Amino acid sequence: MNDGMYEVDLKTSSSRLVHECYPWTCMYDSLNDIILLGLDPGVQILDPTSMEVLADIEGVEAPIRKIVGDGKGTYWLGSIADAFYRLTIGEVTAEGVQYELVDLWENLKFESSVVEPVFFGDSLLLGTNYGLSYFDQIEQESTKLVQDSLLDSLYIHRLISDERGALWLSTANDDNRIRTGKWSAKGGFQYNMFEPISDAFVRCLEVDQQGRVWVGNANGLYVFDERDFEVSNIFNTHIRRVRLNQKEVLFNGGYERPKPVLNFNQNDLEFSFSSFRVMDGTPHNYSYRLKGLEESWSDCNKISEARFNNIPPGKYVFMAKSKNMYEAESKIASFAFSISPPWYETGWYYLGQALVFLILIGLTLYFSRGSANRYSEALILITIITLFEFVILAIEPYVDNYANGVPLFKLGMNIILALSLNPMERFLRNLFKKRTTQSQA
Repeated sequence: MNDGMYEVDLKTSSSRLVHECYPWTCMYDSLNDIILLGLDPGVQILDPTSMEVLADIEGVEAPIRKIVGDGKGTYWLGSIADAFYRLTIGEVTAEGVQYELVDLWENLKFESSVVEPVFFGDSLLLGTNYGLSYFDQIEQESTKLVQDSLLDSLYIHRLISDERGALWLSTANDDNRIRTGKWSAKGGFQYNMFEPISDAFVRCLEVDQQGRVWVGNANGLYVFDERDFEVSNIFNTHIRRVRLNQKEVLFNGGYERPKPVLNFNQNDLEFSFSSFRVMDGTPHNYSYRLKGLEESWSDCNKISEARFNNIPPGKYVFMAKSKNMYEAESKIASFAFSISPPWYETGWYYLGQALVFLILIGLTLYFSRGSANRYSEALILITIITLFEFVILAIEPYVDNYANGVPLFKLGMNIILALSLNPMERFLRNLFKKRTTQSQA
């Protein structure tokens, strides 16, 4: 409170004032059995039993917002007003406290009015106006910490660590966008779990003995358990309905998923999907793709339907997923189906074309003997035209993919056919005339 320190009875939810002051932070030191109290400005040492002031630390002229200790009697005092101190506590008696105070502000190698110290293992880290820094406790100077680039330009105004090797911090950028989250060397800065309450500056950030994170801001006090968050973010997206040609319901939900084989004219499909978690409290965002037709996923939005028209023959898998308010992604829901090609695009049809082509060649060779040149000439011309059409039908679908639907290949083949018919006809006429002359001789 702004008027002092209060003792709170958790059983009765009652409180009483035990020390009048303007406190900013405090910590209990079990080694010396004392309370260190950060004021605006100054630092006091209190007896935790009587709450009497054992010492007013001289030389602290800045408001002290954060106090951390190494467990050996040395404390680091952070401020928001161009100040950073090292306080070493000696003997503590009823008559007073022996201590040494060192002002380390000139040893900091960055321009920052804010210093938020925290121990990360054995390392002392400093949260500043411009990201995280490492403070060498032996050389008594700071260096820039190699870390997530996202933190390089962020104002870190609350910083704590836990026993699992993670930093919990609250940050702000130049636009005063608040982000509270966890930073680790492995995962970087993850802040999506606190997005629902990131609309006000964090005034208090603490980790309790159970590993839960307590966050206090202008809107209230919140507790976050990462273990519950990890479990609760396992959720599913479900395909609720599949409609065919805007009329027939092909699938109406359930765990048994058919794999229908559709006709070539049953190629307009509409998919409806959804996901839900009671803990989220806000609608999810969805993304989808039709594997076999699309390589990438659609943009994430709140639309939970997808429609595909004129799907070409082939095998497909429709896939949908969602993200909740914490940016956690669901498991992927899928629906497999296939569309049969029309009869004139089947393998049997192409095989039949090939047989007809071979029969025409055989008839041409048969009638080219003797004097039946007119039949031979006509059959060869029909064979050539059939060959051209066969090549066009076989290759055109692949070429059109690169021509954006423009029938360049078919047009080119028809031009070649038109230009080659007359020269080929004269060549064949001369060839058959020559063979007929030789046979008569």
